[in-house]
Amino acid sequence: MHRLLAHVLSFAILITAAGFAQEVRAAVASEIPGTPLLGRSVVGSVGGATIDEVYAVNVPSGSVLIATVQGEFGAELGVYLFEPDATSILTAAPITSSARPGGTQSISTAVQLGGTYYVDINGRNLDRAYEYTLSLAIARDTTPPTFTSVSMPARARSGSVCAAVTARDVTSGVRDVRVRESSSGAAAAWLPYTGPGKYCTTASAGSGARGFDVTIRNGVGLAAAPRSFSVIIDDDAPVLSGSTPSQGGVLYEPRGSITWSFNEPVRLAGAVSDNIYVVSQAGARLAGVGQLLGDGTRVRWTPLVGLPAGSILLAAITGVRDQAGNETVPIESLEILRKQRSSLDLARIRSGSRWSWFRYTTTRNLIGRDVLMETYTNGAWQISAVITTSGVNGTFRVERSSGAAIRLRWAGDERVDGATSRRVGLGG
Repeated sequence: MHRLLAHVLSFAILITAAGFAQEVRAAVASEIPGTPLLGRSVVGSVGGATIDEVYAVNVPSGSVLIATVQGEFGAELGVYLFEPDATSILTAAPITSSARPGGTQSISTAVQLGGTYYVDINGRNLDRAYEYTLSLAIARDTTPPTFTSVSMPARARSGSVCAAVTARDVTSGVRDVRVRESSSGAAAAWLPYTGPGKYCTTASAGSGARGFDVTIRNGVGLAAAPRSFSVIIDDDAPVLSGSTPSQGGVLYEPRGSITWSFNEPVRLAGAVSDNIYVVSQAGARLAGVGQLLGDGTRVRWTPLVGLPAGSILLAAITGVRDQAGNETVPIESLEILRKQRSSLDLARIRSGSRWSWFRYTTTRNLIGRDVLMETYTNGAWQISAVITTSGVNGTFRVERSSGAAIRLRWAGDERVDGATSRRVGLGG
């Protein structure tokens, strides 16, 4: 709304012709430098022909100013606060204002530098002037703000070192937060305090331990004593050191686990199970549970239901980050076979002048299988016979002149993993 320069009457004493004292209104300025406000409240009226009433208020340094306007019923009012160097309410930008619908308005601000401030009461009613009461409260703030809580991580990347800050100041409020690398002596900007949350800075390049401090400042510029922290700057991504099973390896148990190992403690970008994706050879995702193990250098996935022998799994892990937030390069998916474990054992039970007799022991999943007998001759193993197992135990004989030693070997198939017995001599 365009402001019109106008004057209205303030309270004064007028002696009438009849000799009686009558309360009338003296002039109140409608522009800066305003009318000095000596007390903490005043009654006036704006609206109609009178658009603005401006008061000059002396505010000490380090204070909080609160101005409240209460208008009579039907009033449409606004209140605006201007700083000491303002020369006109028509051209200067207010420090703060309140112009909600209705006649009740309130503003507050923290004042670092004292001086004469200007409070403008603006009337939006066109029909007539409406009465209002302006009340002021000025409170000195002599105490700095306080930390409710403040923390920093043990490790962080140099590009984003953050402090979690919650702070309070009951008088002038918390205005700013500063997170600074104290060990480098570099300057750091004050950040507006917007409530409990993270406030960040950057660190100088290079990995290693650094010192940081966190400071808060209230509305009148008083700062709390800084809180100090030691943070390890880490810009190196974690590295996969191995997996169990390894690429092309075998899971022997129906609910056997897959484990990835890293060179430093890690975390995952989301839920552990969401960052591990395991599918069958048919392309169906397999349900499982993911866990971070021990000191955080290992991540394990375990299926919820048993996997049948002969299954082929494809396992992928993503979103692996270290405690500083560095993420690994893409990790190759693992192809893993689910097989039954098998075993073969061999013992010589007696030797004759021409023949030696042997007993084998095997697992039940090799009963009825063709097992290779290999003879060690001229420094190499050579297939010399095929033995069909008839039970978990069996015997056979070998001519002593056929070589120096023998062993049994099952090459394995898609369901049962391979096995090799120990080497046994043919006898002297």
